[in-house]
Amino acid sequence: MVRFIFRRSNKAVEDAILRHIASNRDWYSPSQITNEVFRLAIVGDIPFSIVFPAQLNGIKKFSHWLRQLAIEARHKWRMWWKFVPEEKVRAAMLRMWEQGMLDREPAGDERYRMSERVTVQSDQQPHESKHLWIEFFKAVTGPAALLGLLLAYWSSTQQFAHLSRARNQDRFDRAVSWLGSSNPTERLGGVSGLQLFLDKTPTISGVSDPKEASERQRVALLFLVNAVAVERDTTVQSAILDNLSSLSRFDMPSAVLNEALVAARNRNRGILTTLRDRFNERSLENNKSLIEEAVDEAFLGKLNESELLPLKGTAATIAALIRNGAYTSDLTRIYC
Repeated sequence: MVRFIFRRSNKAVEDAILRHIASNRDWYSPSQITNEVFRLAIVGDIPFSIVFPAQLNGIKKFSHWLRQLAIEARHKWRMWWKFVPEEKVRAAMLRMWEQGMLDREPAGDERYRMSERVTVQSDQQPHESKHLWIEFFKAVTGPAALLGLLLAYWSSTQQFAHLSRARNQDRFDRAVSWLGSSNPTERLGGVSGLQLFLDKTPTISGVSDPKEASERQRVALLFLVNAVAVERDTTVQSAILDNLSSLSRFDMPSAVLNEALVAARNRNRGILTTLRDRFNERSLENNKSLIEEAVDEAFLGKLNESELLPLKGTAATIAALIRNGAYTSDLTRIYC
């Protein structure tokens, strides 16, 4: 079988050489035949815009890339099935000279032309046989091009998904960075940025992957809950609490709400414990009783509004989360 295929392959090369030389009885070298017969058949129909692409942007650049990928796939198939190297052409021409089909230039150079004894009629090709591998290539060209387009579509989809994730991560990081700024105006911008991620709708959050949208929603809520515990600006804290009070419109899972409630409870407990310990230290230093005028029932002492703001904010956060369906079995030792 291998010998049969090899003979048919050699015969196909000889047919192509004879067809080309029969049209012009000039002298031809193996390199000329390689370029004019086999290489030109592969690259001759490549569009000028593929070889010298213009500067494109957006969808035009993507469409050009898809077209280029299909042509490259077709080119690789042609190189594999149809291209004949110069060494094989040289051996075929030498074989045809030995068989009397070609004349060799008397000067001794590797230049050949059609022998006077061989005639090829215009309506009849020499060796009428068809090359089996060329026929096979014709049969698979369509599926190969379709496969190339499918691979190009899959590759572009993966690239767009990667770019989308990177863009969303950049937006999220920027919002978190603003939320930790010392400037109240920038912190308000951070609250607004994280608010977009509370909504899993792709047109609002910009996140098309449902799994990624759910995770960013959970993390954004936790950042806002923790921000309340350190916020000392009433305007910024009010903006955060407004978002926490309307969580029902974001279609938030119970597990996410419960996790946020536990975080708010822990922040509330931590702030309450710190304030009480500070009050106890001041009382002991001044040798004063814990129960005196200016001491409230929470044993916090006399605090200004800025000092109480994080504690009251976490208490309001707990209430807002519970009203939106959050639950935890332990709400002891909190300020409310």
